[in-house]
Amino acid sequence: MQYRLILRVMAATIPAETLGTIVTNTVAVLTGMPERREEWRETIAGALQDARQRGPDWQIEVEFFTAVLALLGGQAADLPASHPYAAALAQIRAAVAAGGTPPDEVEPEPVIAAIQAFVSAPDWAASRQVVEARQDLLFRPQVVAIFEENIDRAKAAGDQQWADTLALHLEILRACRAEGIGPAFERLAQMEAEGDDDVPTS
Repeated sequence: MQYRLILRVMAATIPAETLGTIVTNTVAVLTGMPERREEWRETIAGALQDARQRGPDWQIEVEFFTAVLALLGGQAADLPASHPYAAALAQIRAAVAAGGTPPDEVEPEPVIAAIQAFVSAPDWAASRQVVEARQDLLFRPQVVAIFEENIDRAKAAGDQQWADTLALHLEILRACRAEGIGPAFERLAQMEAEGDDDVPTS
């Protein structure tokens, strides 16, 4: 099955390290360091102005910085599910809702790349290899928030099949954490062999 990937980072031009700093600092000033919010808001406003001056190729950055500014101003902010920075914005929102996320746990682009590889793997054997190789990223708490955000977006867009696909992958990750990677995928293979309609073939 060829998946249509919502969780993507293609076309983004902000370096991973810079994006991580934006996520970390935004969460910090919206939770534990409110006295620095205005200073950070001015920094993001400057970044927005710079992005606007760079022309149409930086439109997605303009949209991202605009959304971050809205959050800093206490307003609701959202980006389309297919937006390259949607996951980063979702991570900020999830971390703020949870009361803040430690800086060393915020690495948006590597985490999203790991999720992308897991969800877009051509079959379950490949999916297992991805989990085994990147479990340090895929087992992080923010991965659940990113999946849940994209599941909600898919449902809101009327794409129940894609929402179910993402939900299944999230369930597999949870099983891997609880049971172990080997047992979780062995149970999945058994369900698939028995013809369980709830398990899509890859």
